[in-house]
Amino acid sequence: MPDGSLTGDVANAGRKAPDDPQSGDPARRILVIGYGNPGRRDDGLGPALAARFAALGLPGVTVESDYQLSIEHAQLAAQHDVVVFADAATDVAGDVPLYLRPVEPAP
Repeated sequence: MPDGSLTGDVANAGRKAPDDPQSGDPARRILVIGYGNPGRRDDGLGPALAARFAALGLPGVTVESDYQLSIEHAQLAAQHDVVVFADAATDVAGDVPLYLRPVEPAP
């Protein structure tokens, strides 16, 4: 993504085509939550990514942005099938600018 655009697999992660007759399943409800402090520059990744997703206007995708996660975000997440949490991290190895990691509920 040298031009900074969100296309292809990143923009469609976890997404099925709306009411795809081949799948028999309705579209998934997707929530993107970007959190962090844009004023701290390096901590502004989450809100910047959320803004990019919001600008795409993807159907079935809800976008939220905040300084930190709160209990209200848990209620919102429960209303969606897929949730993407976007935040800055210090444990990114090498020249990789970002990574995706699945989060599973506790047993």
